[in-house]
Amino acid sequence: LGGGGGGGGVDAGGGAGGGNTGTGADMEVVVLGSGACNPSPTRSASSLALRLLNSYWLFDVGEGTQVQLQRCFVAPGRIDRIFVTHAHGDHCFGLPGLLCLIARGRDRDAPPMDIYGPAGLRAFLRVTLRFSGTKMLPRFVVQSPHISSISPHLSSVSPHISPYLRQDASALRG
Repeated sequence: LGGGGGGGGVDAGGGAGGGNTGTGADMEVVVLGSGACNPSPTRSASSLALRLLNSYWLFDVGEGTQVQLQRCFVAPGRIDRIFVTHAHGDHCFGLPGLLCLIARGRDRDAPPMDIYGPAGLRAFLRVTLRFSGTKMLPRFVVQSPHISSISPHLSSVSPHISPYLRQDASALRG
């Protein structure tokens, strides 16, 4: 288990060169940021990296994720999947810039990355990347899981569940 939540303690070994950190573990987790919507010099916005064997997954991509990735064992060009849990800025505003960083280290003939997120994520990326004139991008596919498959379970979930999730689920049912 790697460590760190922000500025200093993110390096889990191996530097920015990527690859296994040498622990021999089949799985490693590094908290790249845990500052939510209140990042600070020592805590970046939300992001978590998971290594499963030679596959790298990111969960949430708050601003500053690019910098944090360069401080730990995760080689950005080897990221296979990105999961955006919900559409708050502290979970997705770092994604457009991160895609540019990933493109620098990813083979052009590599299979497309999978990006999973809520409805609207594809449009967010399309508008942001077009507005910024971004040309250097890895191949990627944005997938938004169908909320209707979990909507029957919403009544048993905590009342604190996102009202947006409830709204999306009810719109898909009707």
